[in-house]
Amino acid sequence: MKKIELPMIKFRFELEALEEIPFPVFRGSAFRGAFGRALMETVEHRVYQEIFESHSTFENSRNNDGRTIPNPYFFDAADYSGTVQSGGLFDIGLALFGTRMRYVEHAVNAVVYAAEHGFSVDRGRARVNRIFQVMSDGSEELLYDGRHVIVKSQLDKHFVVFYPEQINCVEIDFITPTRLLCSNELPDLQKFTPGLLFSHLIGRIRQLFNLYSHYRFPVDYSDDDYQEYIRNISVYDNRLRIFECARYSSRQDRIINLDGFSGRVVLTGRGLDYLAPYLAAGEYLRVGHAAVMGLGQYRLNYLF
Repeated sequence: MKKIELPMIKFRFELEALEEIPFPVFRGSAFRGAFGRALMETVEHRVYQEIFESHSTFENSRNNDGRTIPNPYFFDAADYSGTVQSGGLFDIGLALFGTRMRYVEHAVNAVVYAAEHGFSVDRGRARVNRIFQVMSDGSEELLYDGRHVIVKSQLDKHFVVFYPEQINCVEIDFITPTRLLCSNELPDLQKFTPGLLFSHLIGRIRQLFNLYSHYRFPVDYSDDDYQEYIRNISVYDNRLRIFECARYSSRQDRIINLDGFSGRVVLTGRGLDYLAPYLAAGEYLRVGHAAVMGLGQYRLNYLF
């Protein structure tokens, strides 16, 4: 197995609803909205911008291809159960990337504050019962048990990701809506191509490392090489479907479409060997538009 290290720290918050919380079908937008409000009310403006509006700290908020600069944090939001009743339990997953890990205490406190002051439009309140740090291998270390902070001398701020030395065939299971936009539109299911996936994936990962890390992603090729490797990957099986999803933006006072790909696709070809590090990293860093809200989450199954 080969490995790469990602400068990232991830947490899981266990919460208990203190009253009914009418979450939308996709909760990630509600988590992000409450997180932003909490940061605005608990930290100085500079720190708020560094975490929540990182794009505003750069000269241009968009890449050369027109895509928005990625945020250095993102939520896990793969629970579609909707409303949580009073006394019900639910989780929030939050990851911080690269240099923004220096604000880890602010980010954790913001989630706790957000819970106390309410989620979603009706501001349903919750209590944080426990906080865990999620490790690379999927194990968890308890940081807060509901009464006491479990003091650690230093948090582990590296995710070690493993992937096979040779990959001939891989199944990608998109478990949250994945918005791989082309000209600002979601393509037809049958127009899903390896080029569509990898253009988004490579662009996102390179930007995250270039903007928020002290070192570059450990694998980097020329643009010509990227195109050659992508041409040598094909879709073997396409079982994708469109997951219809939307969110309400209070700032814009309108409903915003979040439809995305869901389901599974199988890729094959010798180009996978070269681009496997990006696939492996993307399993943790997400891919596509609105990944900050938990979209673009997938799992890999290396078939042979």
